[in-house]
Amino acid sequence: MKSVDTNPGKIKLPVTGDEKDTSTNFNLNNELEQLKRLAPQYYISKLKETRKGTIDIEMVLPEIKTHTDTSKAGELYAMMSKLSGGVMLRGAVNNDGQIKSFYLNAEQKNMIAFFFELPGKPVKVGDKWPISTNLLHTDQSFKCDSAFKRSEVTVLAIENIGNDKIVTLKYDIQEYINGEYKVGDMFKSINGKATMMVAEKAIGKFSVNKGRWVSYEGELTYNNEAGLAPIKSKQILSLISL
Repeated sequence: MKSVDTNPGKIKLPVTGDEKDTSTNFNLNNELEQLKRLAPQYYISKLKETRKGTIDIEMVLPEIKTHTDTSKAGELYAMMSKLSGGVMLRGAVNNDGQIKSFYLNAEQKNMIAFFFELPGKPVKVGDKWPISTNLLHTDQSFKCDSAFKRSEVTVLAIENIGNDKIVTLKYDIQEYINGEYKVGDMFKSINGKATMMVAEKAIGKFSVNKGRWVSYEGELTYNNEAGLAPIKSKQILSLISL
C-alpha cells in the first residue's frame, strides 16, 4: 500500500508490500535552517591587475580545512564549494573603477557595483553619481502601476589624514514597484496586489593614495508584500581589510 505523508515540508517515499522498506523523511525546514547555518559569515575578495588597466575581482569562500557536517545540507554545501573551487563571484573593473564585466548576472553585478564601482573621474565634496545596480526583477505576469528608482552616491568629505587622502562616500540606493500579479486561474493564490522594495544604505571611506577602501559599512533591506506571505530580509554589507 502506498502512503503519502501530508505533514508540511516532508516527503515520504512510497513503499509497496513486495519491496524492502527504504522509506525516509526529508524535513525541508530543517535542511533550509542548516543551509543558513552553513552559509559563510564572510567572503574574501581578491583584486589583481592581471591585464593592463583591468582589475580582476574574485570573491572566494574562506578556506575550510575539514568539513564535518554530514547532513544532507552539509553534503550539498561541500559539493557546491568543491565544484566552484570556492569562487563565488568573478568580475572586473577598469583601473578608474568603472565596471568592465558587463556580462555578469544582475545579482553578481550588483555586488561588484556596491563594493568596487567608482565614478571614473575626479570628484569634490557634494558630487553625486549613480552606480550600476538592478535590484528588483519581475516578468510578464506583473502589471506595474507605479515604480521608483534612486541610485545615488554622494561625496560627504575629503580629508588629508597623515600622508593619505580619504574620501567619505554615502550610498543611497532604493528601488520600488507596486502593481498586480496576473498569472491566470491555475495559480489563483499568486494573483493579487504586490509591492516590492529594496534599499541599500552605506558609508564608505576610500583611500585615494592606496586605491582601496579603508572601511565600508552598509545594510541591504528587502520587503516583498506579494502572494500569501510577506517576505522581509536584512543583510549587512561590510568590507574589512585583512
